Amino acid sequence: MNDLQEYIIWKINRLSDEKNWSINRLAIEANLTQSTLSNIISKKAIPNIKTIDAICHACNISISAFFKDYSDNKTTNISAENEDDLLNYYRLLEKSEQYIMLTLVKNYVDNKSNNLK
Repeated sequence: MNDLQEYIIWKINRLSDEKNWSINRLAIEANLTQSTLSNIISKKAIPNIKTIDAICHACNISISAFFKDYSDNKTTNISAENEDDLLNYYRLLEKSEQYIMLTLVKNYVDNKSNNLK
């Protein structure tokens, strides 16, 4: 298990706690099966972007807000190899997932640019 997967589990639990929802209630609110969230929490499955988007929608937060705590605690050192990996992962996504990722990156860059002004 990697630290991103650990973070996602932590964030799902945190959002549930903030809403005073059980994991089952979050599943209902996110229109996900209870087994989907249970499998993520028990480390039997890794969520895809659609699942994270559904959780975000149910909790009324953006995907960038979902990952903010994670990205705030990471230093980034993008190499050419990382860029190739990113492009390869992007190509594996469905069109709707690619749109979400592009929107996320665009919003991040726009926010970063606005903070520099």
